Order: sequence, then C-alpha cells, then structure tokens
Amino acid sequence: MEEHDSGKTRETNDKIKHYISSSLKGLNEQSRNYIKDIVVLINKEIGINKIVSLLLFGSQQVNNENTVVSDCDLLFIFKNRVSNRHIKEIERYFLALEIKHKFREPTSKLFREILGVIQQSTGMFVSHFLTKQKFWEQGIFYKIFRVN
Repeated sequence: MEEHDSGKTRETNDKIKHYISSSLKGLNEQSRNYIKDIVVLINKEIGINKIVSLLLFGSQQVNNENTVVSDCDLLFIFKNRVSNRHIKEIERYFLALEIKHKFREPTSKLFREILGVIQQSTGMFVSHFLTKQKFWEQGIFYKIFRVN
C-alpha cells in the first residue's frame, strides 16, 4: 500500500511540476525550479488546493532584467482556513529552498539572527511572503508582508 501511495504522490508532484512549467514560460530555469519545489512542498504539507494565488514580483518577472544577485520574490495567498501554525511551518522550508536554488547564501548563526531582526521589523531581505486571502482583500499591508 505504501508503494502505491508513494507512486501516486510522485505522479501528483510530476503533474504539478508540469503545470507550473507550462505556466511559467519566459522565466529562467532557476526561478521555475524554485517555484516548482515550493509548490510541491506546499502540496505535501497542506495541499495545493489551499493556495488562492501565487504572485511573482520584482526582478524575476518576465521581461525584467535580473542580475546574479536577483532573488525570486513571491507572494503566496492562502485560503483563510489555513492556520497561522501551518503557514509558519511551511515558511521554515523556504529559506532552505532559497539556498538550494542559489537565491540566498548560507550564513552563520549570529548573522542569521541579526538578519532575522531586520527582516521582522522592516521586511527587507525577504523574498517570500505568505498571507491569507482576507488580509490581501482588505489590503492590510503589515499582515500581507508581516512587517511592523
């Protein structure tokens, strides 16, 4: 039974990756692979059906000029019923995927803590944002981008 479930999961992930690849034509391969990995992760953790929208902004957009230091700015809008706990759990994996896809350099613990304080208070150096549909619809900036 477990082999069947594993095969079914792999098939679902392959379908997701194919759909995303066809939806992201014009983006560079690095960004496409990063987005595919994130969506597969979200599907595994809470289900892809919980995503209301995924917005790509910044330098990685099609026809925008990106550089070696460009990151991949994403805003995920989830259904309101997704718990804050689930959102925080998912976000923990984002940094690892940013490092894997070379959008972020691994850093020392002290440097990460300093950057964490800056990120939490300003939103700078953050290339992914996870919010709920109600905050997006109400235009509550600090809830969308989780800044003070």
